[in-house]
Amino acid sequence: MGRMKDQPARRRASIESRSVARAIRTLVGFAVLVLCADFSFAQDRPSYVSRLVEAQDGLVDRLGELAKWCVREKLFAAADETNRQILELEPNNEAARKALRFRLRKGVWIQSASYRKPKNLRKDALVELETRRGHVLGAYKTRLFELNAEYAEEASLQARERTLQHLLRMLPEDAEVRSALGESKLDGKWVLNETRVALRRRKLIPDLARSCLATAPAGHETEPNRLERALELHWSSIRKTPYLRVAGTGKPEEVVTVLKTTLGAGEFFRSLLGTETLPPVGFAIYLLTNSGEKRQFLDRHPRVRPANREFLESLASAGIPGTSQTAQWSENETKRLDRSVRETIGGMMMQEFNIQVDQGWAWEGVGIYLTYELIGTRLTYYTRQDEYVEDTTTAALQKQLFKRMYSEEADWMDEARIFFADRRPPKLTFLMGRKVNAMNMQDRLWSYIFAAYLIEGWPDKAAPFLTAIGEGVHPHVACRSVFGMELGRLEERLIRWLNEAL
Repeated sequence: MGRMKDQPARRRASIESRSVARAIRTLVGFAVLVLCADFSFAQDRPSYVSRLVEAQDGLVDRLGELAKWCVREKLFAAADETNRQILELEPNNEAARKALRFRLRKGVWIQSASYRKPKNLRKDALVELETRRGHVLGAYKTRLFELNAEYAEEASLQARERTLQHLLRMLPEDAEVRSALGESKLDGKWVLNETRVALRRRKLIPDLARSCLATAPAGHETEPNRLERALELHWSSIRKTPYLRVAGTGKPEEVVTVLKTTLGAGEFFRSLLGTETLPPVGFAIYLLTNSGEKRQFLDRHPRVRPANREFLESLASAGIPGTSQTAQWSENETKRLDRSVRETIGGMMMQEFNIQVDQGWAWEGVGIYLTYELIGTRLTYYTRQDEYVEDTTTAALQKQLFKRMYSEEADWMDEARIFFADRRPPKLTFLMGRKVNAMNMQDRLWSYIFAAYLIEGWPDKAAPFLTAIGEGVHPHVACRSVFGMELGRLEERLIRWLNEAL
């Protein structure tokens, strides 16, 4: 008799024990969910985590009742979806696992191989389903949005982002949750907002490039100045505008082309990045057609010192130290044009954003991207070549990638999708810390993709981000300040964008 009287007490104790266990599991789950939260709260204020757990109180039971209702109404697909929502909140919920045909084997839940996603048989009950689901989950969603707003200063960006990701797993088709995560629908599919923007903007960029080139002034012929006379080269043409001077020893029409194209590059730069940058004062480009002219130019230029004479001669083109002058001495006219454009863009990057070769990803990525979009070539680069790579396997991979990237009609977006399909792209946190001469071919390709992502997908944020980087702001801090997200999250979006923005 005594033992029979104890049974209700033991049953109550068992129920209480299960309730405590559920609460502990829930709290642990949310602790993981917001692992990166800032817990420096005032002592008299409940923590972000505890408020999230409080918002969940009773939700599993209400979802369980909804799942049972779905089964009674023959809405079997909705019942399964509801059980998955329960598992999002309570991964070891036995009823939900059983309904989804999971079995616990050696501590691991394994779904039956014969499981097939069921269908909703009563279409007439779907309206009531949405009403019931709204009653169960609507208040929960609203509460979590309120908590994210309330704890905006205390919980970290990453913690609040994870809460939204949790809501997304609960409500994958909810427009409000998708919007909070920076997504919208395109052709019936959820995509990143920057994907929508990029696809629309990408169609406009070729027309912009053509307009910038067509409207650029051709300048007028002028006489050699004192420097140009001192160089004692045979100038076939010298043209100037208020912002640029171009002198060449080859065909006179090349001088016109380079002058118009580099001025067009300036307008292209200003239009895409939303700046008012002008070329530096005294900007001049000298076009030489052979190695003899190169040696004479370097021998006679008053700013070329013996200490850097040999180094300058080893380059494919060179900016003259202490001046706003650049000399192009490739024997290939197309390369001279490409390098003139790249160095024009480089000068504007330094002048507007203080971006130099120390910020290798931006120098290479933005420079190559803008040059290609304007004139269709990518012949100038500053990253190291394969002969500097000691590991033979790595060197072979670099050479293979170089060959693919610089093959005729190569599309670098496609090459990135192919190359990084089975390997991790360079992490932005490391890539953004490399100087240009420490970058390899993979870095060059990913820098180009990152630049395209910024310019095409974030037209109002690309310039502020470059400004912050040029000012020496740490990339993580710059990302939080400009984009309102962690750098790791921006990186995830970049990878997703590459495969969405086709």
